[in-house]
Amino acid sequence: MPIDIEGAHANIPRIEILFDEGYHLIDIREPDDFRIGHIPGAYHLSSKSDFDE
Repeated sequence: MPIDIEGAHANIPRIEILFDEGYHLIDIREPDDFRIGHIPGAYHLSSKSDFDE
């Protein structure tokens, strides 16, 4: 069942299957958005600051 997280959309059953298979979820939203809410177990990677170097 899809759920909404501030600024994101996720299909939780599919994500659980991917986690069970060893995949990782990377959230590339702004840091403030990630702090407001994210899928448990997700890693944050800011596309602006982490790739500008």
